[in-house]
Amino acid sequence: MRLGASSPCWFCEVCRTSTWSLGISCLSSVQAVAAATMGKTADSLSQGTRSDPVRSFNRWKKKHSHRQNQKKQLRKQLKKPEWQVEREGISRLIQNYEKINVNEITRFSDFPLSKKTLKGLQEAQYRLVTEIQKQTIGLALQGKDVLGAAKTGSGKTLAFLVPVLEALYRLQWTSTDGLGVLIVSPTRELAYQTFEVLRKVGKNHDFSAGLIIGGKDLKHEAERINNINILVCTPGRLLQHMDETICFHATNLQML
Repeated sequence: MRLGASSPCWFCEVCRTSTWSLGISCLSSVQAVAAATMGKTADSLSQGTRSDPVRSFNRWKKKHSHRQNQKKQLRKQLKKPEWQVEREGISRLIQNYEKINVNEITRFSDFPLSKKTLKGLQEAQYRLVTEIQKQTIGLALQGKDVLGAAKTGSGKTLAFLVPVLEALYRLQWTSTDGLGVLIVSPTRELAYQTFEVLRKVGKNHDFSAGLIIGGKDLKHEAERINNINILVCTPGRLLQHMDETICFHATNLQML
């Protein structure tokens, strides 16, 4: 069937030809335009989906969390055990003992001390060193015998308590190792004062400490004396325990 010349192709308002083939051509053009329009619409919709900030953030968050977990696992594998880190720190401290220059010491932090001891000193408001502390702590850290004399209130107590804590720290002393340090004071008042300073400065360490003086229950002291690492006592009470307490011994003693 042929369309008359007077009947324009209804597929195209612009086209005025009457051939069927041109009509088919116009129909194809319309379909092509429609398909292109639909394609653009689909692309715009997909782009809108991809640019959704909520979905984009969720995808980023998921990837970021996965990467962070991988990094944490890697750090755990590479991280050294605490005991190994502590031993390496002790080795560095020992190497620095010979480098101590008395003329350059003004604070406790100038000495090569463990973090636990320094923290205890700072919390107890001990920062500046006195003359007796400056002259004796370095020698005691090196394991040398020290005999010091100074007036009352000059800081003699800390002069020997700091090396005491550091000596047991270097040896990684525990409660199962027994008595490691014995501090003998001539009077009960001095023994009590020494014990209080030790309790403040050494509270960050894991050592156990005890005070044994006259006037207290001997049986109560005897039950606990074997678990003490640092013992502060008076001479008379010490002799009494050595005579009457069967399980008391000082075979592992490191400092006196």
